[in-house]
Amino acid sequence: MGDVAVNGNANMDVACPVCISGDVRQTIRLTSAEAARNCLHPRREQARYETLRRHIAALWGRDHCYICRCGNCDFGFSDPYIAGDAFFYNTAYDRKAGEYPAQKWEYRVAKATIAAAIAAGPRNDIRLLEIGAGNGAFLAQIAPSMIRPDGILCTEYSDHGAAEIRKLGIRVVQGDIRNTDTSSHEPFDMVCMFQVLEHMDRIAELFAKLRATTSPHADLFIAVPNMRRNQFNEDNGAVLDMPPNHIGRWTPTSFEALSKREGWRIIQYLEEPTPALRSWQVFAAYRYARASQFDDRLSARIRGLRRGVVSRCLEVSAVAAFAIRWVPHLPKLLSPGMGETVFVHLRRQDHKNSDTTTR
Repeated sequence: MGDVAVNGNANMDVACPVCISGDVRQTIRLTSAEAARNCLHPRREQARYETLRRHIAALWGRDHCYICRCGNCDFGFSDPYIAGDAFFYNTAYDRKAGEYPAQKWEYRVAKATIAAAIAAGPRNDIRLLEIGAGNGAFLAQIAPSMIRPDGILCTEYSDHGAAEIRKLGIRVVQGDIRNTDTSSHEPFDMVCMFQVLEHMDRIAELFAKLRATTSPHADLFIAVPNMRRNQFNEDNGAVLDMPPNHIGRWTPTSFEALSKREGWRIIQYLEEPTPALRSWQVFAAYRYARASQFDDRLSARIRGLRRGVVSRCLEVSAVAAFAIRWVPHLPKLLSPGMGETVFVHLRRQDHKNSDTTTR
């Protein structure tokens, strides 16, 4: 994977978080400095970068981590398998009000699935939980038109996001769902996790909480990054799927193992269509971002400039140069199944070991 240390060493001391198999191999070694540079440039924000680097090392309990791959279920995960905390996200990212996307592919898929469930009912008493609801962009599309606001509960850490959700008349808890008291709420019929699961550790605790708070045949809608697309990015010098931000790399096989273990059934596994222009633009931007993490690259000097009109123009020019240079790779990048996201629809089962899947 280009500039990343790669090996194939077995790690017999680590078990897969999904299937508990010990058939685990280390594939990439990453340092806390590399993880911090993935978010912040030390030339542009030196003090903040160093604070983040030290915090990442403290989370890991050392100055490096490994990306591992399970030989049994194909799950990719960081070792240590520790998620970023609130301090990590507040330091690493500046989430502004206008940066929450109003629409995503997975929103449209989930909305259509919910509409079909209502039409089959019909029913207007669905109880829905959204974990990590952002600023409520998805909730605004289904409440009150499809689901009553008083039937919805969501979690969201950010102050801005929580405030926007409350404007919809929806209850929001600013905390971890695993630690949230849901005893006063009726069991949920639907649960949404859009671009959340890849950030989470303690998977067994999460699914224990879901089982305790959902109805017997509840539906779970999950959207995660498409690992086929991420693998292409990493193999071709674009940004890494970097912990402690993303700590889980989900594949069809790992979802099957998770479902079997936790008592859910896969109803749908869908891959986002590949939008040609956007895919090319995003890959070029990610290629530039990765190159800018190395001090000997022109991209690093551009990214290290103070923010302003000149630096923005130079960055646009650099991204355009990467886009032109990588035209020969477009057939692979734009092939089917290379969209950025996969959508998985699970249904809770009374008995485990059911694995019927629609793809």
